[in-house]
Amino acid sequence: MNKVSKFAYITLILSVACQFASPSVKAESAGQNDRMKIWDEVNLDFRKFYADALSEKRKKFGPVIVCSGGEIILYRDGKRSAVNVVPEKFSFFKTVAHVPLAVYVALDNHCDEQLSNSTLEQLSAFKRKYNLAGESFKNWNLNEKTLEVQQSMLDDTNIFLDRVIKEKKVSRQSLDSFAYSMKDRIYKNADDAVFYELGKTDNQIALWKKDMSEEEWNKLKVIVVSPHMPRNQNRQMIYFQALLKDKDEGNRIIYMDGDPNQEEKALNLLSVHELDHDVAISFFKDPWRMHRDLLGDAGKKFVKMHKPGNGGIELDL
Repeated sequence: MNKVSKFAYITLILSVACQFASPSVKAESAGQNDRMKIWDEVNLDFRKFYADALSEKRKKFGPVIVCSGGEIILYRDGKRSAVNVVPEKFSFFKTVAHVPLAVYVALDNHCDEQLSNSTLEQLSAFKRKYNLAGESFKNWNLNEKTLEVQQSMLDDTNIFLDRVIKEKKVSRQSLDSFAYSMKDRIYKNADDAVFYELGKTDNQIALWKKDMSEEEWNKLKVIVVSPHMPRNQNRQMIYFQALLKDKDEGNRIIYMDGDPNQEEKALNLLSVHELDHDVAISFFKDPWRMHRDLLGDAGKKFVKMHKPGNGGIELDL
């Protein structure tokens, strides 16, 4: 008998055995294990209705812009239009600023200790690589002040790294001083990078806006997809909040923690926002109620009545 046949045979035997089990055994089992079964089925129906409602919401979207992976993507009238808004100069200014940051993160966990040969070799190789890249500064059509900022970041990083490699050691104070010395230059590069990125974004938005009716524009929703850490004061959020004159995240502009290229997930999130907004209005007369945990108020009451960590709470389970 092959493996499939054995499995089918065993399944048949178990099925027959269950059918002929004594009523008392089955009743006891039902009493012990199936108390929630019917409620689980009720909850499954709720989840199905909710999923169906989300799909229906998707069909009723007005224009939607998803910002993800360096693109702004417009969904309108069943069509998808994607435009890359990350010019080379945006990436250039960011990457030059990453040079001192790379050195910092390579050393952050190794302060005040003897550096390994492996770490020193990696730093030496990195130093050669960014200096080679720096030879292309003349090809970027930079004004004199901007060029000076770029070159000084590399030069000062070279001075710092030469000392670290020679001494095979770095103190916390020295590393922090090096990092802080880069602050103003990093901010300057941030200004330049964002000028190019949001400049290109705004030019494209102006074209899309010109093609929309006033009604469409007033229905426009935006989803910004970006990793968790730059969530606070995200530059794209700042831009779209100013554009749509809506300072509250979660209304017309939604932030989604995530990696690039998650358009489908972003659109699903917008469906959740739309449906939960209806729930919040109809049940609670508060459009923001579902942005807070529905059980959160009960949580506050609990910790007010029962000091956490004391235990001894009588539970009728």
